[in-house]
Amino acid sequence: MINPIAGMGGRIGLGGTDGKSREELGRLGAAEIAQQRAISALRVIKEQPCAHELVFLTSKGEMGEDAFVLVQTKCETIHEAPAESGAGDTTEACSRFLDNGAELIVFVGGDGTARDIAGTVGKRVPILGIPSGVKMHSSVFVNTPEDAGRVIQGFFDRRQTVEGEVMDVDEEAFRAGRVSARLFAIAIIPDSSEDLQPRKSPTDASTEADEVEEIVEYFSQNIEPGTLYLLGTGSTVGALSRKLGVERNDLAVNAIVGGLQVGHDLAEKEILALVQKYRKAKIVVTPIGGQGFVFGRGNQQLSTEVLRAVGDDDIVIVAGPTKLGRIRSLRADTGDADVNERLKGYWKVLTGYARYRAVLLQ
Repeated sequence: MINPIAGMGGRIGLGGTDGKSREELGRLGAAEIAQQRAISALRVIKEQPCAHELVFLTSKGEMGEDAFVLVQTKCETIHEAPAESGAGDTTEACSRFLDNGAELIVFVGGDGTARDIAGTVGKRVPILGIPSGVKMHSSVFVNTPEDAGRVIQGFFDRRQTVEGEVMDVDEEAFRAGRVSARLFAIAIIPDSSEDLQPRKSPTDASTEADEVEEIVEYFSQNIEPGTLYLLGTGSTVGALSRKLGVERNDLAVNAIVGGLQVGHDLAEKEILALVQKYRKAKIVVTPIGGQGFVFGRGNQQLSTEVLRAVGDDDIVIVAGPTKLGRIRSLRADTGDADVNERLKGYWKVLTGYARYRAVLLQ
């Protein structure tokens, strides 16, 4: 099941769809990404050999069927929603899936979609999320759409499950730049720890404050004159931004040149315009606590087009040792398999005052 508008707000700097209609989001320059994320997963499922004959149940049109048609994979359409679908259509589709004997419910969306599905399904069958939202704090999602094929086939091979947390945030706080996540449900998910993202872990301010302060001091003393710095999302970069006097919330992308702010709460198009304007640009990011994502979670404004325009050599990753100790590795889920592959390897991460560590992005 696909939430057709999931993730549309990411590249234009919104915390989600923010209550806007698809038409409004389109006028703001938002791109629809959910179906492409579903197609990426379905292609891998189709190409991988499987010992089991999988029967797919889905919703009509853009909530599922269209993606199956595009990858030439058979499906049974058992639910139909209106052109402007909503949360009620998600829950209705899940009820139909259960009534028709579904053994695993796979969805494309973010935390809000996961919450709607978990509220309907409970622990009757496992669920699995293909990430497409702006915010994804829950531990029911695969790391990337391409991982879904391996997880699905592994589930039908072993029939092993674990519990996963369904988290969601206070929408008003999120739009104001504060992450206030809470647990809404415990779901059953396929057991595949390497391919499923952990839930986002909170920052331990008392433990990490000194580490972040060292990073902030060193970085602020070594800013290159005339270079555009695109300051990404997250609390570590947020602390750096505040040190530099940048108007800031921790969920926005801002820009400085020579210590002066030249852009606030930037969308993808505004970022690309700035990159074209200045001779040199750098991207500054920090991994999401517990998950390790540096791109593709909460900072979709830093799109593949932005990454190509700036270049890998000018990506700066910052994180204290305590934060790094809570993640298995760095990760990227940009929506472009070639870019994800290009970013793999060891990265030099600034961990303190003139201190670096080589960390694997996989």
